[in-house]
Amino acid sequence: MAGKKRPHKNRQTKSTMISLFRTLFLTLLVVISGSLRTALAQPVIGISASVSQNGTMRLSADYADAVRKAGGIPIVLPEVRSEEEADKLLGLVDGLVMTGGADIQPAYYGESVLSETVECVPVRDSSDFLLVRTALRRALPILGICRGAQVLNVALGGSLYQDLPTQCGVRHYQRQPDETPSHPILLERGSWLYGILQRDTLAVNSFHHQSVKRPGKGVRICARGLDGVVEAFEGERIIGVQFHPEKLMAGGDDTFLPLLQDFIRLAGQPKSIEP
Repeated sequence: MAGKKRPHKNRQTKSTMISLFRTLFLTLLVVISGSLRTALAQPVIGISASVSQNGTMRLSADYADAVRKAGGIPIVLPEVRSEEEADKLLGLVDGLVMTGGADIQPAYYGESVLSETVECVPVRDSSDFLLVRTALRRALPILGICRGAQVLNVALGGSLYQDLPTQCGVRHYQRQPDETPSHPILLERGSWLYGILQRDTLAVNSFHHQSVKRPGKGVRICARGLDGVVEAFEGERIIGVQFHPEKLMAGGDDTFLPLLQDFIRLAGQPKSIEP
């Protein structure tokens, strides 16, 4: 009789183990699913890499750190060589950050090179304009920083001062450390930027010798330096800043964190919603 009871006990043990494994599996599935939902709830932000003429790509980690701190998931975008490539890459992201770097070839805004102060990287120009024009067509939110703001303005039909010291008699390349503000800017009341920061005047850093000259289509100037140089502009689902908020944030200055957060918020909303 005892020998006949063992299979019954084995079946009970097996059933208990199956039930236990099923419970563990379902628990694990719920945890993984919840983690995925949390990750997917964060907007994915593409960040353009700097590209040299010899094909080297680089990017300061400050950009990705700023996006993370503002609640987004950063993805570095390599050089693109066609509209199809740009379209496929931007189909993976919810917003685009265009980063700083070398000057833009004046031919993009219908001018000849002013002087030897203008230093361009044609391969990067080609890639950046493909990214911006594709992002505009896809109605992706765009944040342009320094050169990135200039590319955005030119892509919308605007132009640039090629050399501020020569053409305007002002110098905007600071000697202080990157993370240190060096001059004030005046914000336009009623602008998107003013609504985010709620300040008339703010201090920014400065690393450029070019700036917006003629605003592009749909571009509204929302901040200037005391010398009149354009420091920020905005439009439908776009904003460009001539300074580097990511460097300020890297130094512990979160003055412009709300700007990044609002950009991330916009990236997480349907394309029909305007800022």
